[in-house]
Amino acid sequence: MSQKFSLYDDLTVFENLNFYAGMYSIPHRDRKKRIEEMIEMAMLNGREKEITANLSGGWRQRLALGCAIISRPSILFLDEPTSGVSPTSRRAFFKIIQRLANENTTVMVTTHFMDEAERCYRIAFISEGTLIADDTPDNLKDNVINGAMAEVAPPNALYVIDDIEKLPYVKECSNHGPVLHVLLESESALPLLEQYIGVKANIIRPSLEDVFVSLAKQKRKQVS
Repeated sequence: MSQKFSLYDDLTVFENLNFYAGMYSIPHRDRKKRIEEMIEMAMLNGREKEITANLSGGWRQRLALGCAIISRPSILFLDEPTSGVSPTSRRAFFKIIQRLANENTTVMVTTHFMDEAERCYRIAFISEGTLIADDTPDNLKDNVINGAMAEVAPPNALYVIDDIEKLPYVKECSNHGPVLHVLLESESALPLLEQYIGVKANIIRPSLEDVFVSLAKQKRKQVS
């Protein structure tokens, strides 16, 4: 299933599913039941006769997923399937993916959303075309980063990143929305950071985004 919607906009929901059922040579005696299962899975009940072009992005992606798995494949490749859809639709889509995985379908997903990667059993990080990590989410968060990760929300956070990174007890500093994640040499440096910034900081478990940023920086340093 590709990132770009690739079904037929001028066909209805049912017609798209029926077309793909024929493409995958699903026997006619089984086709009606399988289409009904895909409509139920995608939560498209009552929309069977709706023209696909009229569906929202989230509904269209669920329909595309239904067409992709109507033949019960043992392995499924999804290329950024939730790009451009609402957060609510993203969550609903990944619930469906997790259900498929629980039913022994191998699902390979590419995504730039770390909260989606968090749901996967195993993650491969790729930076500039190079594989830089391959492990479970927990192992990546617990074993990749050396040091203590602190979260702090100083005034004008974006403007103090460079100054914080110059501190002798700081390894890295990156912004995460309104807060900064600061990688310290050790937890004992936390009071020094708080004194320098003037606000309280908290030690946190590194996020997957922290891990990716750290690995990508290490790779750039190796190249340079």
